[in-house]
Amino acid sequence: ARFDVVLLDMTMPVMSGEEALRQILEIAPAVPVIGSSGYDERQAMKRFGTGLAAFLQKPYSTQRLCATVNAAAKA
Repeated sequence: ARFDVVLLDMTMPVMSGEEALRQILEIAPAVPVIGSSGYDERQAMKRFGTGLAAFLQKPYSTQRLCATVNAAAKA
């Protein structure tokens, strides 16, 4: 299957966001990954490094989600 973008929560119960990102990039390195968290962007980028195409801090609006997904998918 083809994915245009992945929206990844940083905090998950079974697998860490870092491990999920690493596995996603191994499988499909060209797919942009948008990180999402209640943490601020600085903290997220410190954890994820340059692997993220974009970041959405929670809570976010539907408009912001759509704009971020569209921008990441076009990049």
